[in-house]
Amino acid sequence: MPTVYCNSIDHIIWEESFHGSFFNRNQVRVWRIPVISDQELLIKYESFLDPDESAQARAFHQEKDNRRFITSRAALRFLLGKYLGKKPAEIRFGSGKNKKPILPDNEPLHLHYNVSHSGDWILFAMADIEIGIDIEKIDDQFGFEEILATAFSQDEIDYLQKQKNPSETFYLWWTRKESMSKATGKGIDDNLRDIPCLDGLHQLADEIAGSVQAWAILSFPVEKQYIASLAYDSAIQHLRFAEINPHLVVQ
Repeated sequence: MPTVYCNSIDHIIWEESFHGSFFNRNQVRVWRIPVISDQELLIKYESFLDPDESAQARAFHQEKDNRRFITSRAALRFLLGKYLGKKPAEIRFGSGKNKKPILPDNEPLHLHYNVSHSGDWILFAMADIEIGIDIEKIDDQFGFEEILATAFSQDEIDYLQKQKNPSETFYLWWTRKESMSKATGKGIDDNLRDIPCLDGLHQLADEIAGSVQAWAILSFPVEKQYIASLAYDSAIQHLRFAEINPHLVVQ
């Protein structure tokens, strides 16, 4: 029967350079970048976008949403260009089941990617296998109790209510469920209660696991008040974490 192993690490070393190969088989690399606030730099980022993306950026009413979209899309084009040996403007995007992002033209790498953002941070995950990533900014004022019954099993709810800081635990568990949902291409409303989130090894129903027999979900801090989780095939042997220098994107 398919399984998933949930675990956390307390500290991440974010590499600060782009040395070495971008793509390695049997490896997941997670990249992070802050949302750009410098207007001059943001204009350079927007030059990477195609006309539809530029129109989408302008459609945001909130400046913070506009900045986050431009940063995310330009940095994604930059990264994918490095992996695929193309210029950022040459990258073509598509979508699969439940709008999961895919690359129509990525032979021979079979590259997969996933994106998540919250607050001031954006994360990208890249690998040659199915992956999912989710980041959340912890909001101690958020009334999460209202959605517990739809997103968590009764055992998880009982355990959560015993925690010293239930708000932090909620966000940790939420990122685990959402990263798994994104990795498998399931909708966020599909079987969310049935995706395990407690530490340890769990069995999965076939309809949740998809084609992978043994998943891993690793949770980690991104910055103060930010938690993230990465879901991936447990056969993967190497995980790497790296910074994107915002100024290198446009050089």
